[in-house]
Amino acid sequence: MKDNTLSQYVDEIKYFLKHKLYYIPVLIVALFSYGFLVTHYSVNIDTLSSERYFEQGLLLGQGRLTAAVIHKIFNVMEFNPFLVDGIAVIILILAAIGMCTLFKRITKDKLSLASYTIFSCLFLSYPLINEIFVYTPASISISLGFFMVSISLIIMYESLNKAKFGWILLTGII
Repeated sequence: MKDNTLSQYVDEIKYFLKHKLYYIPVLIVALFSYGFLVTHYSVNIDTLSSERYFEQGLLLGQGRLTAAVIHKIFNVMEFNPFLVDGIAVIILILAAIGMCTLFKRITKDKLSLASYTIFSCLFLSYPLINEIFVYTPASISISLGFFMVSISLIIMYESLNKAKFGWILLTGII
């Protein structure tokens, strides 16, 4: 992607961040959807066997590479700290904004701000995303996955529009 395209996406992200009618409802929904979950400790099946998952390599055997890498870098996955889940919610909000910038580009700005707000609120409050947050390594992995999907779809869209098919390989790697 050219620098021009990147700056256009940055401007579109700023569009969502400067409108209170977008970010206030999104933050409220994120608070209602994840506030209790992030601030209260919950015991789950992964909590009871964290040493087996992280130290003995069971995650790698299951193909859960992201959680294993995060554990090796930050060493915070043996318990469910506020910081990891808080970052995961922020990344999930960024994924919603990424999807909205893609929608804005695809529709050539024909959707209203309310449409983007409703999509983001529904995306954040989707019960299956919230349900998997209780598993210790999953919160940040799931959020990063959604964020990387939004980035990958943006790159794919730009590649197909400009007939630069080499970038499509990058989306497969992402």
